[in-house]
Amino acid sequence: MFKKTILASLFAFAISLLTNCSVFNPDPLAHDDGTLYYTTQGNSNLWLLLGEDLNMNHYSDRPEVATRIKWYMTHKIYLEKVAQRGSPYVYYILQEVKKRHLPSEIALLPIIESGYDPFAYSTAGAAGLWQMMPGTASGMRIRQNWWYDGRRDIYASTNAALNYLQYLHKEFHGDWLLALAAYNSGNGTVMKAIKANRAKGLPTDFWHLQLPAQTQQYVPNLLAIASIVADPSRYPVQWPTTKLAPFVTAVQVGSQIDLAKAATLAGISLEKLYLLNPGFNRWATDPDGQHVLLVPADKAEAFKENLAKLPKNDRVTWQRYTVQPGNTLGGIAKKFATSVRLIKDINNLHDNVIHADQVLLIPKAKLSFARDVLNEIKHYLHHQRDIPGPNRVVHVVQPGDSLWKIANSYHLSINDIRYWNHLKVHQALTPGAELILWTEDKKRHSSVSIRPYILYYTVKLGDNLRDIAKKNHVTVAQIKIANRLKSNTIHVGQKLMIPPASRVLGKTAIKTLNYNVKSGDSLSTIAHRYGLKTSALKAYNHLSTDNLHIGQTLKIPT
Repeated sequence: MFKKTILASLFAFAISLLTNCSVFNPDPLAHDDGTLYYTTQGNSNLWLLLGEDLNMNHYSDRPEVATRIKWYMTHKIYLEKVAQRGSPYVYYILQEVKKRHLPSEIALLPIIESGYDPFAYSTAGAAGLWQMMPGTASGMRIRQNWWYDGRRDIYASTNAALNYLQYLHKEFHGDWLLALAAYNSGNGTVMKAIKANRAKGLPTDFWHLQLPAQTQQYVPNLLAIASIVADPSRYPVQWPTTKLAPFVTAVQVGSQIDLAKAATLAGISLEKLYLLNPGFNRWATDPDGQHVLLVPADKAEAFKENLAKLPKNDRVTWQRYTVQPGNTLGGIAKKFATSVRLIKDINNLHDNVIHADQVLLIPKAKLSFARDVLNEIKHYLHHQRDIPGPNRVVHVVQPGDSLWKIANSYHLSINDIRYWNHLKVHQALTPGAELILWTEDKKRHSSVSIRPYILYYTVKLGDNLRDIAKKNHVTVAQIKIANRLKSNTIHVGQKLMIPPASRVLGKTAIKTLNYNVKSGDSLSTIAHRYGLKTSALKAYNHLSTDNLHIGQTLKIPT
């Protein structure tokens, strides 16, 4: 259900570390009121304490749930490993759940979503403990930029996920099973299933709805785990023991700081600081804030004292660089693993013009740490679609494309393109495939090819069809036809199919050719011939089935 991308060395270290520390990073959108709902002194088994709090109907006698209980009890080692990984988080999440008077079962949801791994990424682009999509996260006011992704931030993502679950709970009139189903598949999907059952005179509870297969398993999975945690005598599992107290302290640092420098001030390793603050993408905190770091509770006072003594100019490790003939800001930023924007801000540059012998102040990361972080984040960014930041281009491979041709076109190196996209040395490019490219040349955006493939977009708060259509270079009518919408009304969480772009950035009409279907033709063979996806060709011609007839004319975007 999810894919782990953390580096092997960091992951192995994390497993040992997570038995002793909590890992979350606060964001201004989430705040702690200081109330402690679990105040038992000393050591106790938090998972057993959680089990005493579970009060929902777990439907453990239903075959859907009983089957999952049997599977988990056959694979108890999986539950034990996930619980060990999640022990630092579950205490904090339980605090937030109880603060909102939500069912304690919600604290088990990250087991289903991510295996309680803040570095979990899905191939669809979801990230973090709660597996939030970029669009959903933006709708819930989660910050995502080059420096920071709040979906991996335990504090910010938990706040957003619980807000969203509360919204869904209200939307479905207090039915938690329907709310959980909607969290997985979108409230539009669940609403549609309810309407279909009403039209047939059938019950509209979760167990009677025709929902996607993944959602039909999602809710029983959670109920099965809740059943096991709630009844340890019947379902014996070696749950880990953890101290019932906050493990970390949030410290306001005031401005951007090099993570390597912060780790030294706190008296902990770079890896540990990174694991305590998993939302950061780079070697330093976000220069625009929020300026908060999590450090172990027993290190917090020393960290504050050392931070107060540190001159502000020494918060980031800098070096002076003399511009050489032929240098560009983009090239310098790439060389030192930083951003053009930061170099310009530091040196008070109003444009990208630099000259030979000019001296620039450059932030310098500790290379070993920067390499670990960047290796991790580049793999993660490969799956993103909506994240802002430096100029990130999604290049759709065209028939006849080669890495050499693409690299020259974008002024990049072949090795970089291979690295960003995990391509083997002799791996062939497939027409229609997407390549992630990073470039400082903003003009490249005006010449990106039309999108000859369909997209799926999850509606977020504040969206409307007009803005979605404009952003994806299609018309409102095309979106309505593709999704069989009778009106312009859409709902948060609803998944929309976006047909292929109808123009190049709103300026030039698509050039097409007409193809007459011949004997033996099929949609897949025609699509392959022109380097398109079958689904794209089907959507482009507004076909409701895969059936073709001889002499039929298809429009092919060239």
